[in-house]
Amino acid sequence: MRRPQGKGLELAKKHIISCLCELDSMLKSAEFLRDHCACGTLEDGVEDKTTASGCQPIGFDSTLNSRSAAPTPPRAIKLLSWTKAVNYFQKLLHDLDIICSYSLDPVFEGALRFVVDFQKFQPDLVARAYIQLLLVQEGKLYGREPLFAVICRAALLPEGAKNHDVQKNETVGQLGQVKFQIPSRS
Repeated sequence: MRRPQGKGLELAKKHIISCLCELDSMLKSAEFLRDHCACGTLEDGVEDKTTASGCQPIGFDSTLNSRSAAPTPPRAIKLLSWTKAVNYFQKLLHDLDIICSYSLDPVFEGALRFVVDFQKFQPDLVARAYIQLLLVQEGKLYGREPLFAVICRAALLPEGAKNHDVQKNETVGQLGQVKFQIPSRS
C-alpha cells in the first residue's frame, strides 16, 4: 500500500483477502483449542483470555509493564481478549480493503466524497493514516496531480489560474492538504 500513486493496491487487496481467510481459520481453530485445552476447565470463559485456548501464554507476562514502571504515564495497557483482538484485526483489514477498492479518480469531489463516506465506518488510526498517505503524496492528489490544479479544476477556474503565483504560496499548498485531513479526523 505504500507504493507511490496507488500502484500496490491490487497486491495489497490480495494480501488482505488472504489475511481475512487466515483470521477465519484462527477463529475456527480457537474452538478446537478450547475443547482440547490442557489447562483444565475454564470457569471464567474465554471472553477475557488473551489466547485462543484460554490458557496463560507461555513466556509472556502481561503484567510486566505495570510492575517494573512507576505509576506515571505511560500507564499499563490492558491487553485485548482473544476474540476482541481478532475482531479488531478483521475490522482493520475490512477498512484497508475499502481503501484498496477505491478507484483513483482524479476528480476532487469524488476523492472528498470517498473520504467522507469512509469516515462513516469509523476507521481507526491505522486506516486513516493509510488513506491520508494514498490521497496526498508530495503535495499531489494520489502523487499524480498538484492539489492546486485539482482544486482549480473543481472550482471551474480558467486554465490561466493554474499558472498563477498564488500556488507557490506555502499557505495555499497547506490548505489543499488540510482539505483532506479534516474529514479523516474523528
